[in-house]
Amino acid sequence: MRNKSVSESSLKELIKNKKALKIISIGLGILWILILTWIVSIPKYKLIFTLLTIAITTIIPILIFISQIDSEIKKRNSQNN
Repeated sequence: MRNKSVSESSLKELIKNKKALKIISIGLGILWILILTWIVSIPKYKLIFTLLTIAITTIIPILIFISQIDSEIKKRNSQNN
């Protein structure tokens, strides 16, 4: 997935990568929600801000890459029509 740039990948590869990244981002989101729920349930939750920043910095690059894939798919579909 990371070996080729978005513009070098085929349309099938782009769609496959988009589906995989969506599954990964949903899984990470659920994981972070569970971790944050566990931290909040503990009386001493001092690391909540650190974990929030880590959660945000792990999900944002994935979402940016998904948006790049979306724009490349739309570009190729408009060229084909």
